[in-house]
Amino acid sequence: MREVKTKAPGKLYIAGEYAVVEPGYSAILTAVDLFIHLSLTEAEGPGGTIYSAGFTDQPAKWQRIKNEIQLNTPAPALHYVLAAIQTTEAYVTDLGVPLKTYHLHLKSELDNDAGYKLGVGSSGAVTVAVVRGLLKFYNQAFTDELVYKLSVLAQLQLGVNSSFGDLAAITYTGWIKYTSFERETVRAFFEKHSVKETVETIWPKLTIERLAIPEAINFLIGWTGRPASSDQLVGAVQEKKQQSHQQYQYFLQESQTAVDQLAAALTQQNTEAMAAAIHKNRCALVQMGQETNVQIETPLLTNLCEIAQHHGGAAKTSGAGGGDSGIAFIFNEKKIAAVISDWQAAGITHLPLTIYQKSITT
Repeated sequence: MREVKTKAPGKLYIAGEYAVVEPGYSAILTAVDLFIHLSLTEAEGPGGTIYSAGFTDQPAKWQRIKNEIQLNTPAPALHYVLAAIQTTEAYVTDLGVPLKTYHLHLKSELDNDAGYKLGVGSSGAVTVAVVRGLLKFYNQAFTDELVYKLSVLAQLQLGVNSSFGDLAAITYTGWIKYTSFERETVRAFFEKHSVKETVETIWPKLTIERLAIPEAINFLIGWTGRPASSDQLVGAVQEKKQQSHQQYQYFLQESQTAVDQLAAALTQQNTEAMAAAIHKNRCALVQMGQETNVQIETPLLTNLCEIAQHHGGAAKTSGAGGGDSGIAFIFNEKKIAAVISDWQAAGITHLPLTIYQKSITT
């Protein structure tokens, strides 16, 4: 009985949040060493099962009806899984590959022991793991670009409000500079064309660039213990951005400048430029949040940043803010322990994660 295993890491936004939702604007992200683990085992009967530890009490049984998986009983928690399955199987069907039945099992490391999300991208990791796992299961050659695009199409069908930079980081891994594509153009093309045709066409403005970042950079992640909904926060900003069009355009330019400066500073190990870029991006985010009345930097996240700055570092929120995580670059290695200790005293949990770079065969 054939079995396929794969995994997909968590992600963190380093710079460029919110602005990257706009086509042509960029963000810097990285993958971290917490994972969604997936196994696919070929089934012998006419149907299979889907089990996601922590989301389904028991395996959800399914059957294939007109080439689409239908669950025997509803399981709303599996909507990302089902969208990824539907999209990937539509692609392999376009290639003329017969569909099979299987048992799909997911296990996550992206929550803490109490079940709270750590803000490192569980929905994105699930999507990428399912897409990559099914391509392997159906013996299809694939590139990172194909996995990324199939993952995006899966989430587009769910109406996800995102730049999809998280999917790029999770797919490519390591440090990346991501520039978002024209989503409405791709969406309109997808409505009239097959999955295969859509992933093979050029997506306007999309670029995904791997950054060569030295391992010696001291990089800390702090978690406030307050999970936040990125989709809701980004949606709130999108709804309110027209209230101050000129100010929003200023934010976009400040964010892009900060991202470009940080990308250069990281690759050159220029600590002064790194600190300046992080500070510029943080200020732009805080100002934009105030203008749109969306709280991006909570008091605890402000404390996280100020503690890092007190010890000579540079810090900001990571992702949509509103809780969740913050990141800090500490330029004096001897100050790391003090930052972590002060974070702990303030109620901030240090997440001892490292940057994840997948091997060619992962």
